[in-house]
Amino acid sequence: MLAAAEYNPVAREPRSASQDVATDSSIDVIVKLRAGSASAAFGKLATGDQRVALLARRTGLALDLKRDISGSMIASRVSLGTDSPATALERLSADPAVEFAVPDRRRYAHAVPNDPLFNGQWYLQNAQVSAVNATAAWDRESGVAGVVVAVLDTGVLYDHPDLGRGDHGGKLLPGYDFVTGTLQANDGNGRDNDPSDPGDFINDADKTANPAFVNCDVTGSSWHGTRVAGMVRAVTNNSTGVS
Repeated sequence: MLAAAEYNPVAREPRSASQDVATDSSIDVIVKLRAGSASAAFGKLATGDQRVALLARRTGLALDLKRDISGSMIASRVSLGTDSPATALERLSADPAVEFAVPDRRRYAHAVPNDPLFNGQWYLQNAQVSAVNATAAWDRESGVAGVVVAVLDTGVLYDHPDLGRGDHGGKLLPGYDFVTGTLQANDGNGRDNDPSDPGDFINDADKTANPAFVNCDVTGSSWHGTRVAGMVRAVTNNSTGVS
């Protein structure tokens, strides 16, 4: 039976049998020898071929050297015969000179962004609970055209150069304004089918016209909905519906 491929959710991970770590008749392993008296006999041997030959005699397994990693670590191919891969690993691990024996599996590069500002974008990483762990998502899928993602946030700027209206070659589909209170909406009305973001800024005129803002600081807009829509656009590479 062909061994299962290592779990590594990279979208372009090789999947063919020829690239796997084992066949019906063999398995590739990495063996780490212990330091000290338990492996003293191995320490006297000059080459990986000699260490593999000694290990084969001690375990009764048919071993061939793949590469000599270091003086205490070797990569080998084990001819299974009637043994299963698990049994072969158990026999290797049972030798008192062996610190560990593990399958020699392929490793694949994970998706890494090339944005020089990525280290400052905590929300795309996984160090905080509220972050989205985008790197793990990119390992699975970098986006499929035609998938619509709805963003529930403040409004969006349709003339943003990274977004734009879908009917004008952009990525944003029609959305909806669900904010009922005109004071909070900051666009002069309540719910409607225009999700354009007027901004959540407060200026001196707002403080004079609206008693609710008297004790608020004068501040610019966060443009939060536009920022999140742009982030979703970059992370998913998809069309984005915004509410």
